[in-house]
Amino acid sequence: MNRVLCLFASVGIAFCGLATAAADRVDPWQYYIETLPEDAEVTDWLSPQTELEMPVYPFNAAVAVQNPPVFHWRYEGEDLSYEVVIEPAGGKAEPIRRITEYNHLMLNAPLAIGDWRWRVRRWHDREGAGDWGEWRSFRIHEKAHEFVAPSVQNAWDRAWERRRPRSFPGKEGFNTLRRDLNQGERRLVFREVIQNVEENMIGAELDPEPPTATFEVEDFYERIRVARFIAQVVNRATVQLGTTVYTWYLTRDEKMLEEAWRRAMDLASWDPEHSTGVRSSDLSNLRIALALALVYDITRNELDEETETTLRRMTEYRTQAAFDEYVVNPRRALELKPYNSHGFRQAGAVTAIAALMARDTPRAQNWFFRTYPIYLAVNNPWGGADGGFGNGVNYGIWDAVNNMQYWDIIENAIDVNPTRMGWPMQAGVFFQYLVPPGTPNSSFGDGGENWFPDVWALVAMMYRQRIDTPISRRFAAQWEPQRPEYYLHLYGPLYEEPERPFDPVKHPDLPDTAVFPSIGWVAMHSELDDPDRYSILFKSSPYGSFSHSHADQNSFIINGRQQSLALDSGYYDTWKSKHHLAWTMQTKAHNAITFDGGQGQPEQDRGAQGRIADFARCGLYDMAVGDATRAYGGALSKAVRTIAYLRPNLALIHDDLASDEARTWEWNLHAWTEIAEEGDGRFTIDMGKGKVCFRVLAAPDYAARQTDRFPEDPDPFFVPDWKNQWHLTLASTAKSTEARFLVAVDLDCTGAEIGAPETNADGGFAVRLGDHRVEIGASGATARRLGPAAEPPVCAVPPKGRAAADR
Repeated sequence: MNRVLCLFASVGIAFCGLATAAADRVDPWQYYIETLPEDAEVTDWLSPQTELEMPVYPFNAAVAVQNPPVFHWRYEGEDLSYEVVIEPAGGKAEPIRRITEYNHLMLNAPLAIGDWRWRVRRWHDREGAGDWGEWRSFRIHEKAHEFVAPSVQNAWDRAWERRRPRSFPGKEGFNTLRRDLNQGERRLVFREVIQNVEENMIGAELDPEPPTATFEVEDFYERIRVARFIAQVVNRATVQLGTTVYTWYLTRDEKMLEEAWRRAMDLASWDPEHSTGVRSSDLSNLRIALALALVYDITRNELDEETETTLRRMTEYRTQAAFDEYVVNPRRALELKPYNSHGFRQAGAVTAIAALMARDTPRAQNWFFRTYPIYLAVNNPWGGADGGFGNGVNYGIWDAVNNMQYWDIIENAIDVNPTRMGWPMQAGVFFQYLVPPGTPNSSFGDGGENWFPDVWALVAMMYRQRIDTPISRRFAAQWEPQRPEYYLHLYGPLYEEPERPFDPVKHPDLPDTAVFPSIGWVAMHSELDDPDRYSILFKSSPYGSFSHSHADQNSFIINGRQQSLALDSGYYDTWKSKHHLAWTMQTKAHNAITFDGGQGQPEQDRGAQGRIADFARCGLYDMAVGDATRAYGGALSKAVRTIAYLRPNLALIHDDLASDEARTWEWNLHAWTEIAEEGDGRFTIDMGKGKVCFRVLAAPDYAARQTDRFPEDPDPFFVPDWKNQWHLTLASTAKSTEARFLVAVDLDCTGAEIGAPETNADGGFAVRLGDHRVEIGASGATARRLGPAAEPPVCAVPPKGRAAADR
């Protein structure tokens, strides 16, 4: 079936057209944030048999914004090759045929704009050809960006032939960088960095090697403290080393060269099998390997034999350890299990190191031939072409920062720009909607309570440096520059500073709401560009509760006037702490549905999935339907939540729940302060500047209970300033096999008119919201202006002509 786009006209009527027809009329970023993919799943031997295996892409009916798309499918095992056939729809041209030993394929030329289809069959070394998989159709978007990566052999040849330093741009680009650093505002920052190196780094006492490895510590919390100490020491040492060696190359100050070598040789003396090795701290091992490779690359022509040998051997040792554990280890290989956040970073860094070390170690070719193809093929395992990041904003931000360094090295060393891949090109759209200025938290997932505006501003600048799109320019212009002295920013690609203060008239006019289907998130804002906006964030994710995601499908967050109001409660004190396990990961910690005394969705289960079943953006109205039935692991037979938002202040939240077994049902709400219970089903969260009023319009008979306690408190060592949060539960007083909740939301507590609900024939409700009438229930939602009943709806999910059963 076809999804639709609803565009709100000035007369208040939604005009709808087929998404497939509209796809090529808008920019790719806009298409993705307002359109759900067509539901046309194809299942065959290419399809993953577990939730952790490589997914099929392009999936059937996909719209590709990277041209050519990267084709990938489930890993079948060794001693196999694959025959891939790609042909234009209608057989208008000769098909493309390729044989590959990988379970992924990158073509060497773009495809023609339009409709295509593809399929794969296996070839076994002993058994010959296997069965063909099913045909899958896809479309190349008219405005798709081109990204053609050279073959692994071609890319390796480029690294082999590239003059040093490979980590810097070529002669022309380097001369431009050096010139730019000596004029204007950038000159002032450059001088500050030089002064900082001279005064605070040259000759300074170095941190000693961390004395204890994590595997030497039995107590869980002490082991985490040791791990964080190791990471802090290594991060500080590698950033200072990077700053020193980059600054030397741009100034040619001999004192800085000697300092870079002093620091590098000190790091090279640290035991790679102890505290900073893979077994103890895999990312610390990776940082040291990359830092040493950079010093080796940048100063190679100046190195004496002893220093060259020491740096090369330690880079080899640490990189090989990372390669063995995270790239070729069958338990973690990305070809088999791409949903491995550390593994993806390891592959990117090893690719970069291999390019830097070409010619100087025979191991580099093996590293490169294994990691370069899979790093580009996976693109980013935590999101799709809409730019979303399923592991949450907190991890998405740091993932982007780390990958930017790898992208820079890969581009400079082999002239392949990974920022042209699908996810990097769109990631700025996701950040634009989830962390615009005025955002008080990091939304869903581990670290969702974090507020890091300086880091968000830095990422906006660094993203704009590397990806020049209208969205990246807009995102950067909204943030005042922060931490400009960070060497990956200061010495990164040149770009034109955006004009400030931000003037929305000079940038693309973005809708106030966006859907990110690949991760199942919806961001609805009263006014995106207003820091004092109100925001409703909704999540029903196909990533389930795996990795840094929580068991929170069909949950929502409400922010307002730069305050966290209805919050994603709990703290990320550390991974799998008592608090993290007993509370933060749990469904009951979120604004979501539980049953039978706080039972909810299973944790750390990628199969515990939700999905955005319907979405419509219609001017003043936003509507989203989340289906979290699967997320409850069979305990419930229905868990569907519909949110209808009438901008700027009113919303309805409807839950349609069912179970084969009679249960008590619980509607949960969380806040920083005590939630005022005002009688008659009215509850208020008041954070001073921001407030939100809830009114229960329909529900089973319930009892409200509230507490400000956690079952396990956060560890004060990791969160010394933690404070209690408040948790309100509306629990049905009798068991039943079905339940419906209907809650009205008044953002800013305006006192706007919210009528009494009327019950519809299908068990749903009709409610007056201001000058609109909203019908909401199991069959979806429809909004009309008050007036003649025959007046067309201004917004509806599912769209007219498609039944809810077709979701």
